[in-house]
Amino acid sequence: MRDILFNQHIGFIQKLTDCVSCLKISITITTATGESEGLSIVILEAQAMGLPVISSIHPDIPEAIIHEETGFLAQEKDWESLAKYILTLFENMELREKFSTLGRRRIKTEFNLKLNAVKLEEIYDNISIRYDSN
Repeated sequence: MRDILFNQHIGFIQKLTDCVSCLKISITITTATGESEGLSIVILEAQAMGLPVISSIHPDIPEAIIHEETGFLAQEKDWESLAKYILTLFENMELREKFSTLGRRRIKTEFNLKLNAVKLEEIYDNISIRYDSN
C-alpha cells in the first residue's frame, strides 16, 4: 500500500512539474514606497512563445493579459487565487491551449513592432499637419 501511495504521489509531482514548466507565472509586488514594475517583457516573450501566463495585476500587465481569455490575473499577494489558477491550468489542457493560442495571437497583433511603428507615424503625421496648418 505504501508503495502505491508513493507512486501516486510521485506521479502527481511529475505531472505538476511538467505542467508548471509549460506556463509562465509572473508575480510582481508593489514596494512599501509605491514602486512597481510595469509591463514585464518576460510576459510578452512567454506569450509570444505560446506559454499560458498567470500574473498579478499591475500597471500595463492587463494590456497584455486579458483575464480568463489569454491568461489569468490575480490581485497582488492573493496566493489563493494564484494557486487556484495554477491548478486550473494543470487540470485543463484545453484551457492551456486556448490561453497559448490567444495569448500568442494578441502579442502578434497588439505588440507588433512594425504595426505599432506605422500607427505611431500616423499619429505624428496628424500632429504635424495640425501644427503646420496653424
